[in-house]
Amino acid sequence: PDPTNNAHITQLVPGAAAGSTDARKLLYTGANSQTGRENLSARVSCDDGASWPGLRTIRHGFSAYSSSTALADGKFGVLYEGNYTDSMPFASFDEEWLNYVCAPQASKDFTADAGATHKLSVTVTNQEDTVLNGALALAASQKFASNSVDIANLPAGESRTVELDVKVPVTANGKYLLQTIFTAADGTTAQGNLRATIAGKEVTGIE
Repeated sequence: PDPTNNAHITQLVPGAAAGSTDARKLLYTGANSQTGRENLSARVSCDDGASWPGLRTIRHGFSAYSSSTALADGKFGVLYEGNYTDSMPFASFDEEWLNYVCAPQASKDFTADAGATHKLSVTVTNQEDTVLNGALALAASQKFASNSVDIANLPAGESRTVELDVKVPVTANGKYLLQTIFTAADGTTAQGNLRATIAGKEVTGIE
């Protein structure tokens, strides 16, 4: 998601050997919004930008153009617009703060009725070099909710498809951007996005 706002991509591990796992990792900074220049976030890709499972918010609220780079002390620096006149904040963080795991998710957009439970198939891919254990669920929301499904002993380089029971609220109507979250046993996370189109219920009995 992006509201037309200049972003930036750089290598997560500068100088990594060509063809290595680290060489495929990218760091992206940009607005995590579809409606405005806000919620400056850092995203991590482990596959040359084909997917972006890592996501961490740098600043909530207004935040516009950004530029990022690796620093000499092993951290990353991000310079970004805090407003349009006199604010250019600088943020820095290390790779641990990103709290990501290379486990992108793939699922199809779906259409459902308000008040229904939708069976959502989600494929999780382990792009790490070791076996993954964790759980998958829909990200916490005031509207949609799901169960949590355990994913155990997922070998490196392999994928597994599981099914979530997504509860569609009775008040839902229209289009929504939903997020799935895989949480590994060590607490690191990966996210995936999909869209839901919900047919609202007709309201009757109101005079």
